[in-house]
Amino acid sequence: MDTRKHSDVVEDGRGRKMGVSGGRRCAACGVVVHWRIEKFCLQHRQQFGGHIYCMRCQAAFPAAS
Repeated sequence: MDTRKHSDVVEDGRGRKMGVSGGRRCAACGVVVHWRIEKFCLQHRQQFGGHIYCMRCQAAFPAAS
């Protein structure tokens, strides 16, 4: 049984859980995200307004054309 809290689990963008991170959190739901997701969001600043979002919350933003 996994006794970790939701915020202790890192989402890697492919639905895999990767353990505890350095504290990168989704601006919408607070889940800890993998550094690759943080990098993606920062590379797409216009789309995400400079914020970091987990994969689930990123779906609320339309892709840049």
